[in-house]
Amino acid sequence: MASAGGDDIDAAVKAAAVAFPAWSGLSGHKRAKYLYALARTVHKNSRFLAMLETLDNGKQSPVSLGPHPKPRRAWAYRDC
Repeated sequence: MASAGGDDIDAAVKAAAVAFPAWSGLSGHKRAKYLYALARTVHKNSRFLAMLETLDNGKQSPVSLGPHPKPRRAWAYRDC
């Protein structure tokens, strides 16, 4: 967001407004399936994402990965 301008922010707000009716029309179970899939993808790629964070702002790799990588598994504690 630091390099985003007003046009970028306006485009993001418009995209969210367009997506909201479809998203809000989904059942809670269906939305949960999407969110758990997102959590699994983030967890699966956590080391790569930590490397990108390190390259982006110079944090040491262990700091980017976090002090306790295993508890991330609890975010998606059940399958949908």
